[in-house]
Amino acid sequence: MSDIPRQETSPGPGKLPASLHEPDRALFAGWSMRRVFTPGDVLVLREIPFADFRRGDIVAYGQGDRPGVVHRLIRREDDKLILQGDNNDAPDARTVTAEDSPRLVIGRIPSGSRKVRLVARGQRGMIQFRCNRLRRFCRKATARLGRLLLGRFWDRLVATIMQTR
Repeated sequence: MSDIPRQETSPGPGKLPASLHEPDRALFAGWSMRRVFTPGDVLVLREIPFADFRRGDIVAYGQGDRPGVVHRLIRREDDKLILQGDNNDAPDARTVTAEDSPRLVIGRIPSGSRKVRLVARGQRGMIQFRCNRLRRFCRKATARLGRLLLGRFWDRLVATIMQTR
């Protein structure tokens, strides 16, 4: 971890900064990368050659006037990057090309902190992606099972209470 000075001007929520000389920063918002980032984290971005993006990297890119997107690279197809949020069900419908000016997320600064925490890339990033997907699956399965069991129990409890009145 390293200590970096606070940035005086913020590019705004979800906006990608224009400077290309220093590592860029962007304010993260949303839940698609839950367990990796939380809303309010400042992301440290670096421009790298398009060919250097690896499976498992976290990529940030802008969509014109729209706020930026920050998702994990899960696959490359020719000259396109296929991204998916760790907390999303499916890969993004839109592919990313070199014209989108993608940047590599190299770290995050948690809200209220000044310490940079490095982000896993490559194979370690894919391991983190799979672990997050497994956690999400378990969370959903537990919720479904809970609704199933509690739903039957709740119906019986209500019927019993109504009979005693």
